[in-house]
Amino acid sequence: MDLKKVQYVLAVSEQKSISKAAKKLYISQPALSKYIITVEKELGVRLFDRKTTPLKLTYAGEKYVEAAKKILSIEQKADDIIGDIKNEKKSKITVGIPLFKGARLLPNILRRYWHDYPEVEIKVFEDTSSNLEKITADGKVDFSLVLFPINLNSSQLEKEELFTQNLILVVPSGYIFSNGKSVETYKLENDLHLSDCKKEPFILFTKSQNLRYFTDCMFMDEGFTPKCILETQNIETAYNMVIAGLGLSILYDSDFENSYNRNNSVIFFSVNPKYHCSIGVIYQKGKYLNKASINFIQTVKELYCKSN
Repeated sequence: MDLKKVQYVLAVSEQKSISKAAKKLYISQPALSKYIITVEKELGVRLFDRKTTPLKLTYAGEKYVEAAKKILSIEQKADDIIGDIKNEKKSKITVGIPLFKGARLLPNILRRYWHDYPEVEIKVFEDTSSNLEKITADGKVDFSLVLFPINLNSSQLEKEELFTQNLILVVPSGYIFSNGKSVETYKLENDLHLSDCKKEPFILFTKSQNLRYFTDCMFMDEGFTPKCILETQNIETAYNMVIAGLGLSILYDSDFENSYNRNNSVIFFSVNPKYHCSIGVIYQKGKYLNKASINFIQTVKELYCKSN
């Protein structure tokens, strides 16, 4: 099969116009028309209904395009496998990661990963989990780390849950609660409950984010609406507001390590384990993941899955 003709048919089906497809393919419109006619003669069927504007596929055309996509996917996979073998040591991977997770997760992951695989070049795309699902399904990145559950039709993606993030209550060191009790006393007694925070100011995430959904459910279970003094999309903003003593916040435990707690400026408390979120990996269904990608995912598992 002439793969060039297959690509040309696909281009016309996507653009729904021979002239637009010709521009995209950098060939003349007459040359593209000739290719399409040649394919139709070879097959003995019409692939496009030329009486409509924009062009529409015939039933035979729909089946041809369906098969053609599978053929090109197999060809791309074969090219990827050979490329992986030829460049086993020096590879390139593109990784998607949620906007507010990159700064927390990547330093640890890349420190370990580049220690073992120093020749691998990595390009990172940071975006919301929902946008990452779309660009991953389109094959624009090799794989993405996203917050589960995912929203996109699962038929477009392969997915694997990697580790669970529990929620923690973050309180400034030296903080005095409305009842006159200090945070250090609560920590010593190990007896702080969310219900003790009804009158305290909170820095929370915006309602468009997964974390806010979980915190709202948690507060609802506790029977009160928190006094929210600030909404943010940024973990750094929330954390620094807490450090400044301006309020409390609910964050994920995976976003913090002891080494990050600058000068013991905040104190962490566990909250209802019923509420948690998972980090998982997604990639385009049928996509070949090279060794560099597989090793990256394995590094994440080694760092974060051992305690789950």
